[in-house]
Amino acid sequence: MPKKSLTLNAFLNMVKTGLLIAFQLITFPYASRILSTNNLGKVDYAYSISTYFALFAQLGVVQYAVREGAKIRNDKLKMRQFTSEIFTLNLLSSSISFLLLVLSALAVPKFQDHTLLIVIYGFSFVFTTLGIEWMNTIYEDFLYITIRSIIIYAISLVSIFVFVRKPEDYVIYTILIVLPNFFVCISNLIYCRKYVHFGITLKKSVFRHLKPILVFFSNTLAISIYISADSTMIGWMIGTYYNGIYAVAVKVYSTVKTILGALYAVTIPRLTRAVDKNNMDEYRTILTDICSAITLLIFPAAAGLIALGREVVLVVAGNEYVDGTRSLQILAVALIFAVWAGILVNCINIPTGREKISLRATIISAIANIVLNLYFIPNFHQNGAAITTLISEILVCVICIVSLDGLSKYLDLKKLAGQLPYALGGALWIILSGFVVKQMSFTLLPTLVIVMGIGGIGYAGILILGRNKYALRYMGKLTHRKNNG
Repeated sequence: MPKKSLTLNAFLNMVKTGLLIAFQLITFPYASRILSTNNLGKVDYAYSISTYFALFAQLGVVQYAVREGAKIRNDKLKMRQFTSEIFTLNLLSSSISFLLLVLSALAVPKFQDHTLLIVIYGFSFVFTTLGIEWMNTIYEDFLYITIRSIIIYAISLVSIFVFVRKPEDYVIYTILIVLPNFFVCISNLIYCRKYVHFGITLKKSVFRHLKPILVFFSNTLAISIYISADSTMIGWMIGTYYNGIYAVAVKVYSTVKTILGALYAVTIPRLTRAVDKNNMDEYRTILTDICSAITLLIFPAAAGLIALGREVVLVVAGNEYVDGTRSLQILAVALIFAVWAGILVNCINIPTGREKISLRATIISAIANIVLNLYFIPNFHQNGAAITTLISEILVCVICIVSLDGLSKYLDLKKLAGQLPYALGGALWIILSGFVVKQMSFTLLPTLVIVMGIGGIGYAGILILGRNKYALRYMGKLTHRKNNG
């Protein structure tokens, strides 16, 4: 199978991820205006209940399937058996979770007024199981799922504007939120048969995957605990008002982190195959290239959130949430460590079979997060929660690095360090641009546009004049495609 362009795959995965986030960012403000606060609260409550069951439904299937499947993808017989076993196991876990969700919705008194909405959201994680998008990742096929997502989410967006017109339409709104996932996943289930013909299997070999999958699941569970611990403890210790303030900062932080994470996610199958073939030269080259590209992006991105934190909060949520500015700026620093933690966990530990180290790092950081919250939240409110998140992300990075037998075995540290002057120069330029433009008393949107324009053009100039090889390489590819087009 010919190798596909990692640059193109990374771009496509970012587009797909950004599209899903954009869909959520557009539909939520519209729904908040159309639906009453009470009805929107019902929808959000039902979603929050379903997420716990979705976590158990998916176990750690995606990470495990991508790693193991990447090793055998060219052996059709082994791949058929592997895919059937993983699909069957995931379908079993999803069915049990869905059944427990329905029983809980019917039996728990506080859930009974929301039974229909909870069940609707429950179908979402069943659809995700059927969609087997991990198969696209194994075969590095991102073009199809990106085009498919653009079409389906565009239709869904129009449908929400057309059919959700009054407060009583909150059930229709919930259905239209879940329905795209149905079409996305069913279409992918059919499409992926071009690679492997698979089905449900009743062989006992299905359960041989359970033990390693549970390690991945435990890691995901620990991450979920320390991510949700901040909001839970803020509401418990100082009140829900601060939950709302902090939620806006977290939403922006999570959005940027998810988009940057889409860059390195596409490399995992190729890194896994390189490790499996004991080709560490290829592994180092791939990982160094993607880490260099991310370094060039992440520092300016963090600087942008620091320079424009207030303006971003005002655009996303409005003036009543402006107290979340400092939290967002702290989380902007945490973003650097969070993305690097993601690289260490997903691009080093998973391909090399060190997922237990990731689990240990995540558990320690989760405990530290909860303990530190007891001091920081009462004293610094939502900013305290942001500080503990920063500390937790640093802890994951430090533990993962210390546990390695030398980081230079996996990365060309000299090449990576060579990107820092460009990235830090760009970050400083963006912060200075923000400071200068803000002194000119422009209104909100012009400030954002001008700072982003000056910052982006200035940073591009730094990369070009400095003859940064990664920037010139990617610009050359774009120019080549344009000329050939």
